[in-house]
Formats: sequence, C-alpha cells, structure tokens
Amino acid sequence: MVLRCTGLRALLGCALSVGLLTACADVPEDAVDEVGASSEALRLRVERRSIAYDWASRDAMPHGVAGDERFVFLTEPLTGRVVALSRYTGRELGELPAPPGGFVLPFALRSTGVGGLAVLDPGGLPDPTAPPPTATIHEYEYRWDRRARRFEATWVRTLPLTGAITLFVEDFEVLPDGSYVVSESILGALWIVEPDGTVRPGVVPAGFAPSDAIPGLGPCAFPAGVTVDGIPFEPHGMFAPGVGFLASDDTFLYFGNTCAGGIRRIPVASLSDARPPHERGDDIELVSPPPAGAAVDVLKGLVVDRYRDPNTLYAVDALRLEVLRVDLTTGARERVAGPDAVLFDFPVAMELLPPVFGISPLVVVSDQEHRWTGINAALTEDRFRLPFVVAKVIPLHRR
Repeated sequence: MVLRCTGLRALLGCALSVGLLTACADVPEDAVDEVGASSEALRLRVERRSIAYDWASRDAMPHGVAGDERFVFLTEPLTGRVVALSRYTGRELGELPAPPGGFVLPFALRSTGVGGLAVLDPGGLPDPTAPPPTATIHEYEYRWDRRARRFEATWVRTLPLTGAITLFVEDFEVLPDGSYVVSESILGALWIVEPDGTVRPGVVPAGFAPSDAIPGLGPCAFPAGVTVDGIPFEPHGMFAPGVGFLASDDTFLYFGNTCAGGIRRIPVASLSDARPPHERGDDIELVSPPPAGAAVDVLKGLVVDRYRDPNTLYAVDALRLEVLRVDLTTGARERVAGPDAVLFDFPVAMELLPPVFGISPLVVVSDQEHRWTGINAALTEDRFRLPFVVAKVIPLHRR
C-alpha cells in the first residue's frame, strides 16, 4: 500500500490510520517544533514487513551514509561535502569542515564511536588516462552544542593509503581493534589501515593478471540487456566491479560483489594471519547465493543488525530497487521493502540507526546511477529525477 501524505503531521496520521503506531516512534524531542512545518507530499509505503517513507530530499547526489541517536550524515561526492542532518526531521544542521587540501570525492562513511566519524575518499573517479589516485580516510569528531543549538565538527587526522595498490576503493569498515578494512573493487582486493596509519594487505592477489584474481573478490564483464526501472543500464566499458560494500559482526567480514553476485564472508582473523595475502582468500565462503537464473545480482549497503538480531544482514538490491533481509545462518533472502522506483531509485548505501524509543530505522540512500551519463553509457543525457530521495525504512519483525 502506498499513501501520499502532506507534511510530517499527515505522515503520522497516515501511519495511525492503518493502525501502525510504530511509524511515529521515530519522531521526537528535537523534532517537535518542526512537525507540520513541511508542506511537501510525503510517500508512505506500508507493507507486511516494513513501513517506508521519503524522509529527506537532496538537491545534490548523495552516496554514503552513517548515523547515531541524533544525526544522519550523508556524503555528496560531486559537490565535495559531507552534511549532517537531524535524524528526526531530515533538516540540514551543518557540514564537516574540509580536511587539509579539501575533499576530492567523499564517498563512504562509518561511525567510529560516540562523536566519531570516518570518511573514505577514493581520490577521484576511475580514469584510465590518469595516474591512480591515493585514497584517504579522514577522521572527525563532532558534537551538538546544546546551548548554541548548533552542530560542530573538527577534523582530527588523515590516513592516506600509501603503499596500497588501488584504482578505486568503494567501501570500508571498522574492525574490532580500531583498524579499517578497505575494498578495492577494480583490482579485487582488501587492504587494512592500522590505527597508527600503517597500511598492509589483507586479501590481495599475488598479481593483477586475470588468472591471479581471487574468487569472490575479482571483477568481470557486465552482462548485456540489463534494465533498471525500464532504463537500459550499460556501465562504461561494460565493467562489473569486484568486491564492494562491506559489513562486519566483529567475527566475520561480509561483502557483496557486482561481478559474482551474492553475499560472501571471510573471518576477520584471516585478514591478519601468517599466510601470504593471496592465500587468505581461501577462507572466503558464500553465505547467500544469487537468485537462480539471475544475470546480475548487485547487493549494496550491507549492514548487520547489531541491535536486534546479529544473524540478520540488511542489503539493498540496486537493480531491483528493493531492501532485503538476509539470514546469515541459512543465506535465505526476504524482501523487506520495494520494489519502489521513488523511494529506492538505484539504492547504493544504507545505515541501521541505533534504537530510540525501541525503533532502529534503516536509512536508504539512492544516487540514481542508471540515470547518469557518468555511469550509464546507454544514455546520451542525464535523466535525473530531482530531488534525490533519502528514505527511511522501519522493519517489522515477525513475532
């Protein structure tokens, strides 16, 4: 069921009208003075497994997302910004100050603890005519000044991936010891950045010939004939990246792969054992295989449900415009929300916010890649549908 509501008050009224009180449990304290302030029509999608709605609108393309009890952070790669929004209203509260030298392409985000945030910057989009860029991780501290009622953030340090062989790093994750694991999607590798800034290989091929590719990490050719919401989708060079989006439950590192599809995992301990880095790939195992007969299986925005069920992983299906719940024990997939070409318009990133009033919503970011000539070679002009929508999804758990 899809309802159209006007303003936040109407959104809550729509939820109440179908008896779904849980939809309002995520709206409170610093949102009270803004309820009803918006006159925009809100899209509310009520399903047996979830409640979903268009929570925020952005004029610039968003990509990465992270959040806590008060804030949701978004990267805007093409404008070089990382913005902080109110978790409750979606209103922009401020932005991160640029690091020394500025952002090149702020891409992915991770929370690093209370008041801590890390930004992954690949250093630019892949360009075969230019030298490979040096990727960096920028660390920040932030706070809410209650007296001045303003967001404040401070750059702490920058960790360059010096020595890592990278063409494009797509995502990263924080490991239990405070180090970062970074996915290199074009060559198919996992690199580690230690807390002191030391960079070392985690799982890296012995060489970069096609025969050296590590199964589950490497790229391949993208299949022809793929469409997304009726739009032909042909990535430039018909290239399907390898290992991409990451998530961890502290025991395993889970990852998707556009080329191979499915969800795979490797023990976190394997990333630093005594074997050569290319041999560590022997520990990779398939958790959730692609659907039978699927030509391509693009799962992004992976997040483990640490708050309710650590055997559950959420993911977005970028091409089928859906949010999925994956059972990490059986590998079974269940559609939580979608398909919906408005709320999930090529979804690429997702965050599960910590509980407030017992509710942990998913924040889903879509960047409309299939509508952009920068990614989709099948188009001769951009076909963006503005504004970009950031959705919230409240999963409804079976009792």
